Amino acid sequence: MADPIVEITDTEGQAFDDEYVIRTKTAVTEPPLAEEIVTQVINFPVGWSTFGLFIDPHAGFAGSVGTFSNSASVVEMFNDVPDLSVLTQVKNNDAIAYIPQYGYNGIGDLINGQGYYAHATQSFSITITGPPISTNDGSYEMLGMTIDLVNGWNMITPTIQIEDNEFFNVAVVFEDLASTGNLTMVKDSSGMAFLPAWSMNNIGNLTEGVVYFVHVTAPSSVTITK
Repeated sequence: MADPIVEITDTEGQAFDDEYVIRTKTAVTEPPLAEEIVTQVINFPVGWSTFGLFIDPHAGFAGSVGTFSNSASVVEMFNDVPDLSVLTQVKNNDAIAYIPQYGYNGIGDLINGQGYYAHATQSFSITITGPPISTNDGSYEMLGMTIDLVNGWNMITPTIQIEDNEFFNVAVVFEDLASTGNLTMVKDSSGMAFLPAWSMNNIGNLTEGVVYFVHVTAPSSVTITK
């Protein structure tokens, strides 16, 4: 990785020489997030399960046996499964499917921030390695993104590796959306729920790779970044 710029002068003419993150009144310098590499292991049990990614498939990723893909297609994600017949189908929030036995891919490319269903006849796991999902807000780059929500039910997943602190509690993450009155419920696949109207929170902190079902009464969005 190239050395960062280490000298920045603020509006009063004072120089700073910190190694990495330097925030002043006039500039921001950080190591490029695109150079970071993370690994995600996804386990698929027998039957139906859900999964989501915090690795950006649109930036290229490597499978567990070293295959590399520049495609975000759902087909590429499962290329390293030794016996693909154990995966019967993958579905998105609109019930559009990828059915490998028939060579049918209605899903196309994976969408960052979206959750997916998968059905397996035998348990298996995949390991993928690649750059994390990141967002540039015009000032500096951060991990994560803003996820758009349609009216009704949505399947979403945190696109960052979650730190164990109160900032990633479901009530904190969805606080702004809940204040609009458009958020009805957030629940996970085990049935634990956050109901803002009742001040009920059985979920606690969000977990990366876990899919959450979010119900809203109007098109909305939620930002999960760090």
